[in-house]
Amino acid sequence: KILFVSTEEEPKTSQVDAIVKDLLEAYDKLPSGIIGIGGGSVMDLAKAVSLMLTNKGSAADYQGWDLIKTKSIYHVGIPTISGTGAEVSRTCVLSGPIRKLGINSDYTTFDQVVLDPLLLDGVPKNQWFYTGMDCFIHCVESLEGTFLNDFSQSYGEKAYDLCLEVFLEDNDLTEDEKRGKHAVTHYKVLENFLYTSLVECKLETGRTHQIRVHLKHLGHTLFSDDFYGGKRILKGVVFSKYKQFVENCFSIMPRQGLHARSLGFTHPTTKEWVQFDSELPHDMATVVEKWRSAAKTYGF
Repeated sequence: KILFVSTEEEPKTSQVDAIVKDLLEAYDKLPSGIIGIGGGSVMDLAKAVSLMLTNKGSAADYQGWDLIKTKSIYHVGIPTISGTGAEVSRTCVLSGPIRKLGINSDYTTFDQVVLDPLLLDGVPKNQWFYTGMDCFIHCVESLEGTFLNDFSQSYGEKAYDLCLEVFLEDNDLTEDEKRGKHAVTHYKVLENFLYTSLVECKLETGRTHQIRVHLKHLGHTLFSDDFYGGKRILKGVVFSKYKQFVENCFSIMPRQGLHARSLGFTHPTTKEWVQFDSELPHDMATVVEKWRSAAKTYGF
């Protein structure tokens, strides 16, 4: 069943109760899941409905902290606007008969979230700004909060920097400077297969897509990186055998050829250095070996 809900007003507990009542009367068993597609209001409604299908009474009875006692049915969020944070929070904010308050619980969070930047195309400028300011305020709350740790600080600082970059246009920076942030990547060629290379990268900074952007800038796009143009033959001979070989590698590893060999951070509680190492996954190791063998056999 598909329900279209108005977002001209903030979601209400009465609205949630009406939707739940309609679903329970229309079917003799609970739905297998709830999918919310839209902005923050729709995300909150989807979460609230999924909770109230398994908890008796009115949504207003559960406005507060950890009042939900029964697990919700499976629910999925597909946001079509960014910045509200409704797709990741453990609350759904509703206007009740007395006050506006969230239903906060461990069961409120979505079981699954689908994030697709293409869904943000065509968002009205005013909505883009308002939800962006939501994000900005959440950043300040996070960075000034009582329970700040290394994780929340790193996410908060990055989001804060992005807000400043996007919304503060009135400054003396050039257009290129507005788009770019200081980023440093150290790279070392481990093996050269003539038309491709196995490269080790060490990061000083942690910018979004940093390795992919830097390699693209150098003219050596990451292998099989569709977003930056690496999922097509960029260099090599014109023979059909070579084309078949490269396309076969794409089919073996249909994702970008990037692997986090080693990740480390200071544990937020113990303050000890924690490090995780991981060997090359099977698909990437297979492609590397194919290029290594082809370079020896065919000269590429």
